[in-house]
Amino acid sequence: MKYRVDQSTLFYRLLSLSLFSLLVEEFCAGTWEIHSGQLYPWRHFAFVPLYGTTWLFIEWLLLGVGALLLLFSRTRSWGTVFTGVSLVFGFSQRVSNHRLLMLLVLLYLVFFPVQLKFKAVRYQLLLVYLFAAVHKMNAAFLSGEVFLFLSRATHDSWAGDYWVRQVLAGPEAHVLAWMIIGFELLIPVLLLRSPWFGFVGVGIMHLGFSLFIPGIWCYSFLMIAMASLFLGQQIGPGLQNRNAQFR
Repeated sequence: MKYRVDQSTLFYRLLSLSLFSLLVEEFCAGTWEIHSGQLYPWRHFAFVPLYGTTWLFIEWLLLGVGALLLLFSRTRSWGTVFTGVSLVFGFSQRVSNHRLLMLLVLLYLVFFPVQLKFKAVRYQLLLVYLFAAVHKMNAAFLSGEVFLFLSRATHDSWAGDYWVRQVLAGPEAHVLAWMIIGFELLIPVLLLRSPWFGFVGVGIMHLGFSLFIPGIWCYSFLMIAMASLFLGQQIGPGLQNRNAQFR
């Protein structure tokens, strides 16, 4: 049975999944307790006070409603606005790389013309992999210190007990570090030359990372969503992209 899905639909479905993941991860991470004063506040700008649970509820409500609109609405313009406003509020309180990347993507979708917004997202993804690979070429990553920290951070999970502690924290860490850097440099080439292989590579790598690193499912789904924009007319068996402006 053939299904029909165009490029923008697949992207927005994956983006919605990323936003829902962010909402769940923040709830499970104790964000509510931090804003209620039960836990010590962390990583917010000094000149912006930590707001209470009422504003946090509004932030999460905007994020959830926006994600639903992106998932089900045809125009999706209100969905991008709601999620963008929510991410701006959240970024003033909780700073993280994946939140910043998500905010950049939403800004492209809100303010860029139709002909340019998906192209901007694609270029942003290529830059992320390039700078991520260059940033990893430092002594801490190549020596395996990052993996030792990762093994301590995930010691309560099955991944931390078996894989991270026994392999990543061992002498194999140096080889693994270069493999990760090489794969991050290879993915942009695959996305440009063989989009399906690149898309599958992005999915395997980031879903694999999510199994070993807590709290990055939203980032993984965001990267997969951005990679889906390289597929063009190749989405589905024998399907054609009905939105030529998104190529």
